[in-house]
Amino acid sequence: MLPRGGVVLADGTTFEGGAGTLNYDLPIKSTAFGAGQVMPVASVLAKALELKVGTVLSADVRNASGTLLFAAGSIVGGANVTLPVGTRLGAGMRLPSAATLSGVVWPKGVPLPGNGKKFVLNGALTLPLGALLPAATNIKLPAGVTSVNLRPDGAGRLWAAAAMLPEGSQSWSVRLAAGADLNAADNRIVQVHPAAGRATCGWRTATTGCSAS
Repeated sequence: MLPRGGVVLADGTTFEGGAGTLNYDLPIKSTAFGAGQVMPVASVLAKALELKVGTVLSADVRNASGTLLFAAGSIVGGANVTLPVGTRLGAGMRLPSAATLSGVVWPKGVPLPGNGKKFVLNGALTLPLGALLPAATNIKLPAGVTSVNLRPDGAGRLWAAAAMLPEGSQSWSVRLAAGADLNAADNRIVQVHPAAGRATCGWRTATTGCSAS
């Protein structure tokens, strides 16, 4: 999840199907989808598609000019029908067979289909704050950009990543308790301000200024 918005992904960035669900719309280039895939948005054929006799159409089918060829719920009868390139398929179409479609905008919240199938970003995309980038994404940045500072001005930086305090600086006190079972140490019988103590670390026993039981 990106801690800032405004990060730009360049054309050609690839996303992997089955790797996660995005929280932003994704414009993708023309690609093939398998039989049975339900298209969440309207789409256009990039290659001819044959409809077998008996095929039930789950969404409207229109020619390139928008004229209705088959209404949702129609059954192909009489003979097989070949839909030419440019035929429009309505949103919700369950593909009766494998089909190559022109680029679409895959809506946020709908999982990218396929297990390992690659989807290629169509054009540049500016990501919003909190955008999800699945681990399998192959990121391409705009020309001339080699890296992106995700935490400008140190915002959100983890203190644990800071350099250690120099010698002599004020720091937190630490109490060590002897014994393999840390829960067995009774905090009430530990010396609070001892002059010295003994702590065993591995095979070495050392005298220390911290309190130990």
